[in-house]
Amino acid sequence: VVLSDTLPQGFTVTNVQSVTNGIVTTYDETDYSIDETTNTLTLPIVTSGVTITVPAQSVTTIIIGGTVE
Repeated sequence: VVLSDTLPQGFTVTNVQSVTNGIVTTYDETDYSIDETTNTLTLPIVTSGVTITVPAQSVTTIIIGGTVE
């Protein structure tokens, strides 16, 4: 799974996590990218080597924490 989300202008990401079947995974800045022009976050980026796997009949929640200026 690759997630792309356009964030509100002025939103600064402070943390990114996923929760699948109660297991929390925290991603660091090398795992995702943010397009500065569109403020679009993409997780994971190809060069990070990170994968997001969602098992059958499971739900994964992506949490993007941050601040708004």
